[in-house]
Amino acid sequence: NKHNLIVFEDSADTLGGTINGRSSGAFSDMSITSFYGSHVINCAGNGGMLCVRESEHFERGKLLRSWGRSSSLFVESEAIENRFNVEVDGIPYDSKFIFAEPGYNLEPSEMGAAFGLVQLDKLDHNISERERNFAEMVEFFKQYEEWFVLPKQLPNSRTGWLAVALTIKDTAPFKRSEMQVFLEKRNIQTRTVFTGNILRQPGFKNVDRKESKAGYAESDKVMRGGMLLACHHGLTRPMLDHVKEQITEFLSKY
Repeated sequence: NKHNLIVFEDSADTLGGTINGRSSGAFSDMSITSFYGSHVINCAGNGGMLCVRESEHFERGKLLRSWGRSSSLFVESEAIENRFNVEVDGIPYDSKFIFAEPGYNLEPSEMGAAFGLVQLDKLDHNISERERNFAEMVEFFKQYEEWFVLPKQLPNSRTGWLAVALTIKDTAPFKRSEMQVFLEKRNIQTRTVFTGNILRQPGFKNVDRKESKAGYAESDKVMRGGMLLACHHGLTRPMLDHVKEQITEFLSKY
């Protein structure tokens, strides 16, 4: 408030997350979330949502998502009194096709929206399942803390974990890629944490920036050793057991 700043929250896969019992969005002016297929709920595979606090941001969001068409502000009405009482540069025109400013094509499909409304009823259940799977996997990895940095969570928070994020220590007797290849060959999907020190990525390596002379040691550790394993709400007991059995087999070699 002191500097009149607008706060954006990137909650790509943290819909339903809370801090001290309050939605994390309560601390921001705008919040975006993603309905990508692997997220805590989705809209038949893709899409996203913008949540705002101010009505002016809501109206502008509606305008920009529909190519900047003014008609999006009166819900694509077919009413004659809303359509044929305007001019464009002196030419009588149909207000359904007046573009107030350049925008984007980000309208949801009706099928996706209907799918998402049903998914909302499953949000709390999905978060609970993810919490349970996450806790089980973290507890399993505690026996191997000599080689892994385990994720930690504030005691007053709740989140529907996207995945179990591990960092393999530089002192571990194996490389991340060795563990990933071993698991992938046994039908266990893994992901490299994306991305740690983003300034090392080809697309960002040469961007103009202010950079710490000391470097970014912790980000580099994540880039070298960060790995994701599943804890999503679709996992079954046989799947979880399979993951732990195969990890045990891999680590038993060391």
